[in-house]
Amino acid sequence: MNYDQDRSEEQTCMECGRELFGRTDKRFCNDTCRNSFNRKLRAEERSRDNENIPAIFKQIRANYEILKQYHLEKLEEGTTIHITRQELLGKGFEPKFCTSVQNKGYNELWLFCFEFGYKKEGERHFELCYDPIQAK
Repeated sequence: MNYDQDRSEEQTCMECGRELFGRTDKRFCNDTCRNSFNRKLRAEERSRDNENIPAIFKQIRANYEILKQYHLEKLEEGTTIHITRQELLGKGFEPKFCTSVQNKGYNELWLFCFEFGYKKEGERHFELCYDPIQAK
């Protein structure tokens, strides 16, 4: 019995579109087409996963520029300043976007946006610091 004649509809390769011969559940004409199809599929999935990356980079840059303003105004190396959460967030700062995290002692988790660090002080304040070593 010829299985190719029993097919009610003509099957084609999912990659190149050529007619398929052989098994009825066959999806590709050869390994090259199968590999090519799967590589494209994985690339599309990675692309969808990374759609928001440009927006994240923009927010990290915005955070950096906001923290840089405080450094230029009153923050020096080795010192810290306290700022209200409302003031910082009002400028467009998003605390969840950072470039590194550092534990500076017991229960002191600092988030860094390059060389500018910040940590939450209670519910209403942030403490800011400048550490040029973080930029390297």
